[in-house]
Formats: sequence, structure tokens, C-alpha cells
Amino acid sequence: MLVRGEVELGRSVHRARLYATAHGIYELFVNGERVGDAELTPGFTAYGERLQVQAYDLTGILREGSNALGAVLSDGWFRGQVGLTRAHDQWGSRLAFLAQGGVDYEDGSRAVFGTGDGWRGRRSHIAAADGIAGQSTDLRRAAEGWNSPGFDDSAWATVAIAEHGYDTLVASPAPPVRAVQELAPLAVSRVGGAQVFDLGQNINGRVRLADLGPRDTELEIVHGEALDADGDVTTAHLDVNVPFLPHPLRAGQVDRVVSSGRPGEVFEPRHTTHGFRFVRVEGHPGELTVDDLTGVVVHTDMTRTGWFECSDDSPQSPARSRRLELQGQRVRHPDRLSDEGASGVGPVIGRSSSRPRRSSTTSPGSRPSGCATWPPSSGQAASSQTSRRALRPNPRAGSSPSSTARRGGATRP
Repeated sequence: MLVRGEVELGRSVHRARLYATAHGIYELFVNGERVGDAELTPGFTAYGERLQVQAYDLTGILREGSNALGAVLSDGWFRGQVGLTRAHDQWGSRLAFLAQGGVDYEDGSRAVFGTGDGWRGRRSHIAAADGIAGQSTDLRRAAEGWNSPGFDDSAWATVAIAEHGYDTLVASPAPPVRAVQELAPLAVSRVGGAQVFDLGQNINGRVRLADLGPRDTELEIVHGEALDADGDVTTAHLDVNVPFLPHPLRAGQVDRVVSSGRPGEVFEPRHTTHGFRFVRVEGHPGELTVDDLTGVVVHTDMTRTGWFECSDDSPQSPARSRRLELQGQRVRHPDRLSDEGASGVGPVIGRSSSRPRRSSTTSPGSRPSGCATWPPSSGQAASSQTSRRALRPNPRAGSSPSSTARRGGATRP
């Protein structure tokens, strides 16, 4: 899902910060830029108990005049498949997004804005996104310029507003998930009608594919940790087949993309991760090379505090393998469980609030309007209860961006 809104700032901006969270996974965009380098935000959580909030320094991104804010939403751990039985809708059936920003103007005055009335939404080019099954994207449906000021969203639906309490909102307790490394394939080979890439080691993450073929090309990208006797990628050993299930469950780890044919088009599914060494690309009409695909390692950006040295530092060495396994399993939660967009139920926009949590970081009387569902319906009030909570400013951070926050980077609130 895509949701967007615009805010008019009447004076020159001195400092700006924005807080955001979601039921589901969100990517934040401001004035055409993807903000920050955090992935899979807000991260895994027990939504009934707590919901992590991320803080972003928007100094230098927000400007005097019209500014566009938007988010790409997908199911994530909130309503996506989790666990052995692939249960879904564990916390609710509606996606939701909440954001609240504060601006210090050059003249010393302040303003607060956020999600609420006036925001609009539509289905995105991400048709489905699941941390187990994978992500499906139709780039022909991409709305170019949707996250920039002045975009014509008159054909989009008005999001529905939902009110939820703020008591579960907390600062992120762990370092953010980031793309921490990129790997070039060691080789690519033809196996039947597909092309198989070898990254040389198992990783947790995704791929970036730079050659998607001409318009309407449909590619299937299978990720696996092993090859079968024919040299093809296999995930059969990961299928779930236990007595209490009515039928076996496939391992998943399959991404799909349809090319729009635009020059420079790249596919990098940010709303899922996989565990893999080998990548099978099927459906491409041409011959791919190792330069066309990149492995992107994604995990919690932990600080390394210990080292072990051994004369055997090959990828197969036990110490190195264990460290890579540990890193790959730490994606806000020691599992690769996620699901981001398959159910197709409309999102909710969180109603931001200036009500303080222990202390206030917003100016009195400013109440951006807030939590909204999309598409609106007569049953909106009931359905929105399962969707989202509103964001609260962090009392420890104050209204000004941290001096250590990078421009556009995610910081702990």
C-alpha cells in the first residue's frame, strides 16, 4: 500500500525531526527521498504490549513551502505469515501508518504536523510481500513521483482515520536492521531454462537485480541454501510436513517481478529477507552475468565486541560460519519470520497526538489529526480497532534533532 500527505511550511526551516511507526512494515519517503537506512521498520514486536517508534532527522530535507510525506506499507509481522503453521493476521487485518513531525523555524517559532485528515492511499506496485513466501512486485504499476510535492493524488482513496491509545509506544530497544554488506556472485550458470548464481556463502538478506529484461518480462527468483543433483536451486529440505498440518507447506523464499521496461530499472525487494547462498532466476530472455546481480546482507546492525582468530578463515571454518549464522538470524528477532502484503486489506493512518508522555515535545494546541484506515467503509470503526496505534514523541529526545543524527538517518528516539 502507498499512503501520502503534504504539509505546508510557512517559513525557513532551522531544524526538523519526524517520528514514525506502523502496524506492518513501512518505508518512509519525504520530498521524493527514501529517509534513513533502517530496514523492516518498525521491527518485530508483541503489538499488544509495545510498538517501536523510529526518529528521523529531516533537517535539510523539509523546506519552506510544500512538502510531501509518504510511506510504502506491507504486512510484516503484524498480519503476515509467522511460525511453523504460517499463521497470519496474528495482530490484526489492517495495515496502518503513524507519523508526527516537529519543525523549528529560523525565527524561533515552531510547528507540529502529522498523519491524519487529508492523507490518501492506493495499492502499490508491491502486490504481495511475505518474509516466508517472498515479495511480488509489478513495476508497471509504480506511481512515479507519488512521494514528491505536487503529485496529483485526486484519484487516490481517502484514508480512514482511527483513534488508538498511545500507551504501547516505545523507543526502539535494539540497533536498527540495515543492509550491512554486498556480495558479488562467484559464478552464474545455465540450468535448464533458468540461470543460477552462487554467492559463495550463505547470507540473510535479498538480491538486487539490475537487468529485468524488456517490458512485461516476468521473472521468478528462487533463493536457496543448496543445489540438487542437477545443479539447480532446491528448497525441498525446508518444506514443512508434520502430522498435524492438512498438507505440506512449501518453503517459500521466492520473489517475483514484472518489468516495466524503464531505463535503469532495478529490482530490490526491501519488504522481505531470505536465507540463501544460491539464486535461481527464471524467465529472463537474455543471458545474465555476475554483474547483473548483487547479494545484499541484511540484519540487525550489531556492534561486534569479540573476535576469534584461527589459521582456517575460509567460509567453511566453524567459527566464521557460526558468526555469519548468528548475524543472519538477528533481524530484530532471532528468526526470519515476516510477511508483508498479501492480504490486500486497506491501511490505517495513525492519528498523531501532542499529548505528552511524561514530558511534552510539541507546542501547545498543535494536534495533527491522525489514525486512518483505507479504503473507508461503513464498518470502518470496527475494522480499524485491529490496525494501529498512534505515535507519541519521545520525552528523552526533545523536539530538536539529535546532534549525532545523520541527515535523513534513522536514530533512536
